[in-house]
Amino acid sequence: QACEKYWGTELKATVESRDGQLIVRPDSGELPGTVLEVLDKLAGKFECTTTSTGHKLLPPCIRVIQGDGIDITSLEKILRAMKDANWAADNLAFGSGGALLQKLHRD
Repeated sequence: QACEKYWGTELKATVESRDGQLIVRPDSGELPGTVLEVLDKLAGKFECTTTSTGHKLLPPCIRVIQGDGIDITSLEKILRAMKDANWAADNLAFGSGGALLQKLHRD
């Protein structure tokens, strides 16, 4: 909701004119759908460019971070879905959510 209601409207000029990037963190949800939904909503409000490989890239003032539910399997699933939807990987950064504290197989 913030992508359409705030970042892409009321605060859009501020986001575009400031020195730095706004990093959008989606709510928890079904992966990879949540990531794709946020990218699509932002693309509806901010003008994207196309990379040399033909993928959509948000303007430098805005990016997305996904930390919830990230492990090697979900990371691969998200990147594959982004590629299939023509989104550049440069739009997204990955974090490690709190679940990694509970997993015994992490390093």
